[in-house]
Amino acid sequence: MLDETLKTRLCRPTSMEPAAIASRMMTATKNTLKQPGGLTIILIVLLLVFALCLSGANGYIFRTDELFSVSNMGGFDPPYSPAEIIHSISQFSPDHAPLFFLLGAGWASVAGWTQFALRMFAVLTSILMIACLYRYATDAFDYRTGLLSSFLMGASAYLVLHFHDFRMYPLLLLLAIVHSWLYWRLESGRASNRRNWILFVFSAISLVYTHTFSVILFAGLAAFHLILARKSKYFIKTWAGWAIAAMAYLPYFSTTLTALEQAAQIETVTTAAASIGELIGTFAHLLTNGVDWLLIPFGAPVLYALLRLRDRATARLMFLAIAMLLVPLALNELVGLIPLSRMRYFLILWFPFLLLFARGITLAPRWTLLAPILVIAWSIAGYQYYHSEDALLYIGGMSKTRNYPALDDYVRQLRDKVRSEDFLLGFARNFYLNHDHKHGKSVSDYYTQLQLGIDGAFVRGRAVGPWLVEEMKELIDGHPYLLFAYEPEAPPDGLEGAKHVMHSTYKACGVLVDSSNLYVQRFVDPALNCDQDYLRIEYENGIAIADRYVEFQPDAALLTILIGWDVPNQRLLNDFSFSLQVHSPQGEKVEQGHSDFYLHQFSRKWNRLNLPIAGIVPGEYRLVLILYNTESGKKVGGVDVNTGETGAILPILSFTVE
Repeated sequence: MLDETLKTRLCRPTSMEPAAIASRMMTATKNTLKQPGGLTIILIVLLLVFALCLSGANGYIFRTDELFSVSNMGGFDPPYSPAEIIHSISQFSPDHAPLFFLLGAGWASVAGWTQFALRMFAVLTSILMIACLYRYATDAFDYRTGLLSSFLMGASAYLVLHFHDFRMYPLLLLLAIVHSWLYWRLESGRASNRRNWILFVFSAISLVYTHTFSVILFAGLAAFHLILARKSKYFIKTWAGWAIAAMAYLPYFSTTLTALEQAAQIETVTTAAASIGELIGTFAHLLTNGVDWLLIPFGAPVLYALLRLRDRATARLMFLAIAMLLVPLALNELVGLIPLSRMRYFLILWFPFLLLFARGITLAPRWTLLAPILVIAWSIAGYQYYHSEDALLYIGGMSKTRNYPALDDYVRQLRDKVRSEDFLLGFARNFYLNHDHKHGKSVSDYYTQLQLGIDGAFVRGRAVGPWLVEEMKELIDGHPYLLFAYEPEAPPDGLEGAKHVMHSTYKACGVLVDSSNLYVQRFVDPALNCDQDYLRIEYENGIAIADRYVEFQPDAALLTILIGWDVPNQRLLNDFSFSLQVHSPQGEKVEQGHSDFYLHQFSRKWNRLNLPIAGIVPGEYRLVLILYNTESGKKVGGVDVNTGETGAILPILSFTVE
């Protein structure tokens, strides 16, 4: 509790005129830039964080939450319009707000959908966030606090793990710091003008549309504003700005409310919710880079500034930090939504607490000696914790990526060597890699479909014997073009058994990749040739036949057809069907050879079709394929890429009945 004297000091208004305040602010800013080495140090900090994030951007493959980001942005079916992105989020991720997804989709349209390109969005946002923190802390306190707080943020292991994660948390932190900075400028009278107030409102709206847990910052600032803020002309205008942001969020509020109600009814979520003690202990553990006792040397200067120096700015910052901390604790007690694996909801608390640590250190006696010692201890702890398994336990899904193959290496080594009809079959220690999630996509699909343009799946690395055979046949069923891949340095338990299945089922072709960390060999259906050209047909609506193979068996009066479809837009699946018909040389349909199929059964899926032709009289015939609209029956025109023939009825085989 704050005593009455300290509370009076905290709430004491300034008597300075606005012109004097502006003059003082300009002088302080100029002095900041003139501080010896200050600008150089912050640039070094930004470069170090940038280098660390670059190394982490390809340090692990996409986790499931990052897959959700890509799916909701339309990565598998680009481009999504803003309306389609918002609809996707409301359907598949209603607990999230749309701003990050809209910005991320815009970034991807320019930079591309690769793992590195997407994560660079998070990296650059994080660098900008640290730069804004430096400016905020320097303006609000001094350049020493700005430098130290920026370094603590940049060397916070749990935070850095999110810096190169393609999720909304770097953007949330950036906007939280910018909004807090603008609030401080208005509340302190440093920049009380219309432009800053408009930016204040705009940043508030951006925050609420970035993440639901921005309520942590708003609740903390609201408590601060109600109890400690100066009663200036911007006292009411600040409330008005937050009210405008709240009204701006009303169109999306029902979606968020529905998501929270649904989550509260999921037993696995509520039972996994941590207690207050667990949340506070884990927060302190993560905040101090996994070294709990660091809370003592970093917290002691804060207490010194509060109790001995009675520093008004430190007390106000302490009030804000504690007020913000109480919000998620209270929400968890009421609803029960925060298990320890979702400590990311506390990330918005990092900047007030680390700013508080930095402020305390700069006010401590002999701080020039104390600061380097604490910085070194913080850096060592951060480096060790960043590379530990413990930190990953508190980031949902990231620990699973340790059991995935290095699929980014697969993409780099196979990008120019695959054909669109190929199917990649690999091995993974965790079968979760294949699990379909939102939009019916898996992490495996992101690397095979989106990056390589092919399909693929991964067998359990520990599968052996009949279990291995059954799992392989289930995954490769109906795929005539196989890329068999494994990592020589970490071969799966059932490698020899898998090779036996491949050689007994398919025809072995050439080796595409033979490196120390990846081996890939091509296999094809025994009926096909290794070097044959694909027989592709492209239709006017964008649908295509990826390849086809037809075998006429005269003795059985049977046509065996191997066919695969390439459908770029999944929404076309229910709109079209196709018919296989046997025509005479005059173009007359032989009814006994007629068969219709729904297209949604064949998208990117290879199947063998048996078409009986018993009763057909001897003569010359053609097997033709007709693509048509399921509802109207209207045929779709196409072109045979190999022969150049065009039309709505295209032959795929000519044969003779003796």
